[in-house]
Amino acid sequence: MTSLRRTLAVVAALVATVGPLSACSDLQGTDGKTWITGAGSIEEIAPADRGKVVEAEGEDLDGDDLDLADYRGKVVVLNVWASWCPPCRAEMPTVVGLSESLDPANAVVLGINTRQSGSGGLPAAQAFAEKAGISFPSFYDPSGAVPLALSDKLGPYSLPSTIVIDRQGRVAAIVLGEIPGQVSIRDVVDDVVAEDG
Repeated sequence: MTSLRRTLAVVAALVATVGPLSACSDLQGTDGKTWITGAGSIEEIAPADRGKVVEAEGEDLDGDDLDLADYRGKVVVLNVWASWCPPCRAEMPTVVGLSESLDPANAVVLGINTRQSGSGGLPAAQAFAEKAGISFPSFYDPSGAVPLALSDKLGPYSLPSTIVIDRQGRVAAIVLGEIPGQVSIRDVVDDVVAEDG
């Protein structure tokens, strides 16, 4: 029995060690701080329960002005990513595919490139965007200020995460962690697009 307990303790220690390593650690740009990720489940918010209109403005990866207010009247899918983040890289084909499948008259995808300054900075973000085929604009937000301004559920360590914003500019859905699939997120976007103004 002692041997079994010892084996279980070793297995538990290995799981505890390997689990955090599968996310981004301090070696990958978190400066020794906690990495927050979710299971990738989608939390939808009923229209009556949505908070105030969210605001975000800044510059994109090319240095051009980018303002969330310019997209009012459309559903906006905001994807928070960093080039050094393995889960962000893994989900990017889903995000790019979603972007390409949407009717731009009704819905668009924008990115938020965050916490990039200590990991190759803007050139690394631009190189990743080109390699991944990201054609949608992304805020360049090395401090993590934009996710903080959008929702009390997000922070500078919420990578990856995705926010669906309704036509009025309110948070309609949040995914903490990798998007569970293009069909799942597309269903949510289509539901928000179909809502009455």
